[in-house]
Amino acid sequence: MREIEIFTKENPGLVGEVVVVDDGSRDNCVERAAYFMMRLPLRIERFVENRGKWAALHHGMSVARYDALLLLDADGSASIGQLERIEGLKWVLQQKINVFGSRFLSGAEVKGKSMLRVVVSQCYRIYARWLRWYATGKWDIDDLQCPFKLIYKSMIDVRKLQVERFAGDIEVACLLSGKKRNVPIEFVHKAGSRVKPSSVFDMAWETFRTARRMRRLLKGGRISLLEPRGSESLVD
Repeated sequence: MREIEIFTKENPGLVGEVVVVDDGSRDNCVERAAYFMMRLPLRIERFVENRGKWAALHHGMSVARYDALLLLDADGSASIGQLERIEGLKWVLQQKINVFGSRFLSGAEVKGKSMLRVVVSQCYRIYARWLRWYATGKWDIDDLQCPFKLIYKSMIDVRKLQVERFAGDIEVACLLSGKKRNVPIEFVHKAGSRVKPSSVFDMAWETFRTARRMRRLLKGGRISLLEPRGSESLVD
């Protein structure tokens, strides 16, 4: 929240609102966020019970007042300051180009991760990219799981998003229309994650099921991947 406050002061007029969604936490998350009520255009949304990361993100997307949405994890592993890595940011916003952060492109920096986590992340990156290709025939997003995504409400039907826990990244990528760009970011691993290591298997299974559902919807004509004219993907 402090990083967002600093960024907002340094870039006046760029941040319209900050939506914090509390996913039924049992700590003082809400109280800490509320401290910034007078410092930021802040709105806090609360779930009574824990529903999952992507349930929280979907809710935040649906209640957001503006079209351009920057999705960030609350641990700050990828900060709002990464927007400065997007060349021609104002033009990108005007043209509604979806931007996906990558921890693996040339120029990216990953700090604080163990070698095991780096290997697991790289393997999962390949797995998720392959499943998106299986679902849509597209290979244009480098790092689906990266917690830094700049997307637009007008480019996706939030009502069609169903995944609530782990595999929301691939669902958003499959349903999102418009131009897409990858940008290398600085990622800082934060200690204290409450996600169990065994959850990677649940995530892998949920990602596969989501890709299979997207493939079936596409083949059945229930979703369309036709891009707006001149919306070829921009892969840096």
